[in-house]
Parts: sequence; structure tokens; C-alpha cells
Amino acid sequence: MFYKFVTALLLCLCFASSTFAQESSTPPFAPETIGLFDPTSAQFFLRFTNTDGMADITIAFGDPTQGWTPVVGDWDGDGISTPGLYNPNDAVFYLSNRSESAEADIYVAYGAPNSGWIPVVGDWDGDGTDTIGLFDPTTADWYLKNSNTDGEADIVFTLGAANTLPVVGDWDGDGETTIGVYDPATSIWSLRNSNTSGRTINLLYGDPAELWIPVVGDWDGDGVTTLGLYDPELAVFHLINTLRSDVADLSIPFGPANGGWIPLAGRWSGSA
Repeated sequence: MFYKFVTALLLCLCFASSTFAQESSTPPFAPETIGLFDPTSAQFFLRFTNTDGMADITIAFGDPTQGWTPVVGDWDGDGISTPGLYNPNDAVFYLSNRSESAEADIYVAYGAPNSGWIPVVGDWDGDGTDTIGLFDPTTADWYLKNSNTDGEADIVFTLGAANTLPVVGDWDGDGETTIGVYDPATSIWSLRNSNTSGRTINLLYGDPAELWIPVVGDWDGDGVTTLGLYDPELAVFHLINTLRSDVADLSIPFGPANGGWIPLAGRWSGSA
């Protein structure tokens, strides 16, 4: 009787282990997919898949005469990325929780007007909600907030060099967004797994002669953010699914050639 019990227990454990292995091998997230923002019309054009084709969602948000900077994030923790805008003239973020049509639900005054600082967005504390931040390209100082409210930065540090561009993502899959910089003069990406100063993971991806624009996302839904570049001349996204120095896994035409549109990535409503 004892041996029958042990045998049955082992079978149960083997089944549970096999089931866990199958479940844990399933990507935990929907992939992030591409999008574009047209500053001349203040419209977001979003794709549900990382394939060529027309936009699945078009969202008008903001005033095209103002020169505001687009941002996207999951502001309410529902798993869906929605639009936002940053007005550099008065240092105000306008964030929308709406997927089909945009209207600001959150207004955050943050930073110094006309400072030239670049807005960034991420889940800095891993609570499931994206919040705002700023990067000073002249000093490579970062100013990150853990809430979408007015006030002082919660996290301040220096990483990068003058004239590098900020990139943010979950490079190690731990659920927290951390920082990095892309140097357009060398096509070197310098990534860090904590929001602090220190040594970085350095990757070469791209060609500095091309003047491509960095864009990052979890393209395959494995929970890890990887690299991408957008060619504005030909309107093509070049995406890689692992953090490596290599050629693109995906090259996706999207948008008008030489349109001046800005590349985006997110988990849009309907892309899951």
C-alpha cells in the first residue's frame, strides 16, 4: 500500500512539474508592437502586430501647432498602453487612459520650461503602472518619478554622455523599467539593469551613417525589452528579439517615407 501511495505521489509531482514547465515556457505578455506619431496632425497611428500594413488604431490627441513630444504608457495599470504628450514650453505632461480616442485624464507639471530635457516613461518601481521622467541630454542626468503627480523627482542620477539619447526598458525581465542611452554617433547602446549610475551593458546595433531613430520594445512577448531602429527615410522599423549586436530579426515598412513621424512601441488595445 505504501509503495502504491509513493508511486501515485511521484506521478502527481511529475505531472505538476511538466504542467509548470509548459506554463512557464509560455510568454507572459502580449508582444509590444509598433506605432508612429505624426507631429503635423497630432495623430497616433498604431499597429496590433509587428507586420506591415495600415494602422489598426488612429488617435488624434493634442494640437499640431504646439510641437509637443509624444509619449505612451500604461498610466492606470490595466495592461494597455495609451497616449500622452509632453509640452516642453511649459513642462507639462498630458496623459490619456483612452485607447480609441484621446483626451487628457492626467495633467502633471514636471521639469523646467524650455529646458531641452527629453521625456521618458517607465515602470520604475515595478508596480504595474508607468510613470514619467526626464532626461537632460547636456548633462546626462535622469529625473524619474514613481507617481504621475507634480513634485520633486523620486530618483536622480547620472548615466550617459552629452548628446546621447535616452532609452528605457526591462532589459532583464524582472518587471522594472530601467535606463540606457543610445549614441547616434557610434550606434552603441549602453544599458543598465538598475536606475543608478554605474557600469553598463554595451551593444553595437545600427550604422551611425544612417541617422536612424532608436525605439525599444518587448517584440516577442517574453518579458524582456530589446532593441529597434526606425529608418525615417524609408519608413522601416528594424527590430531584434534578443539583446545582441546583430542584424534585425524583423524589418517592417510602416508610415510615409521622409514623413518626419516619430516611432513608438506599446501594448495597444486589441494587440493582445
